[in-house]
Amino acid sequence: MHHDGQVHSYKEFLVDPSEDPVFRGMKKPKTVSAVTQALAGQVYEHAKEGRLVLTLGGDHSIAIGTIAGVAKAVRERTGKEVGVVWGEWFPFFFIPFSFLKRDKGAHTLRGLDSKLDIENGGKRKRETA
Repeated sequence: MHHDGQVHSYKEFLVDPSEDPVFRGMKKPKTVSAVTQALAGQVYEHAKEGRLVLTLGGDHSIAIGTIAGVAKAVRERTGKEVGVVWGEWFPFFFIPFSFLKRDKGAHTLRGLDSKLDIENGGKRKRETA
């Protein structure tokens, strides 16, 4: 197991908000781009050595740099591309009805459960008369 002994906050990449306006709905695009590039480089340095890389962050934007760094290292080491399975689930603590109203993923799963036969490879359930 390897650890670089640091917690990276990336404060040095923060752009003044007046110089980093919302662009096409994206908040702080310059800051996010700078942090993403730095993170991708750090992840790449570890992944190219064949190390398992674990990144922990505050929101989904950490995935951009993580995936970019790992993908580059895998391409160089193996000549293959990587695949990503994206699951974004958060532990909301509400009563079930409230949970289903607030969390679109849970609502979607509840709806799919009635239409798909999970035990049969996710095929659509047949209507019975």
